[in-house]
Amino acid sequence: MLEADSIGMTTLRCELSATRSLPHARLHDLRHVHATTLLLAGVPVHVVAARLGHADPSITLRVYAHVISDQLTEATDIFARTVAATS
Repeated sequence: MLEADSIGMTTLRCELSATRSLPHARLHDLRHVHATTLLLAGVPVHVVAARLGHADPSITLRVYAHVISDQLTEATDIFARTVAATS
């Protein structure tokens, strides 16, 4: 069910059962989770940008820089292990 909350943001409420429900999440929060998940899975930035409707991938790079920097660290580690293994 979608409802407008007190500050006008849209909130998604999903009831799984009478005793258990998902935490309340704004649609914007779900959008952020979606983009972060795609980036962590290795989907190219330009593809994520297109899915989010960003006119330019640089917008996506600025907003999700923390995710990208984590991937750069991982890439560095992979490169170092590969070089060490072939030496």
